[in-house]
Amino acid sequence: MYSIRSNLILGFHGCEKSEQKKLIEDSSYIRSSNESYDWLGHGMYFWENNPERALKWAEQKQRAGTLENPAVVGAVISLGRCLDLIDSQNITILKNSYELFRTESESLDNPIPVNIGHPKDKSPDRVLRYLDCAVIEYVHIPAISDTQSC
Repeated sequence: MYSIRSNLILGFHGCEKSEQKKLIEDSSYIRSSNESYDWLGHGMYFWENNPERALKWAEQKQRAGTLENPAVVGAVISLGRCLDLIDSQNITILKNSYELFRTESESLDNPIPVNIGHPKDKSPDRVLRYLDCAVIEYVHIPAISDTQSC
């Protein structure tokens, strides 16, 4: 499922100024987001080769009242095992995982999450991505054969 990437990328993370300082001073400090609406699943988000976009994201959070002092921190990232969503093979994996997720949820009588807009945001974008997060996290559930080899 994952392709091995040997390249390094430059990533930029939009954040609070105090978090930027902590990340620069202590490289082991990483605050992973585990919200049920995280677009691409749980973790820390970086904009590839785009510090301006990271800053715009932080400024958007400031306007929404969830961030006080926008800042950006850069990182050199080794992708290693990567689910590249630009690769059409991985899009197929994602579609198949959605179908499995939907089927499993329905068989267990679990409601399927829905992406919705933020109540304070006038944008038509559905920024609370409950469904997207659930499917991405579902993709990353280790298969039984994967866990047996650990």
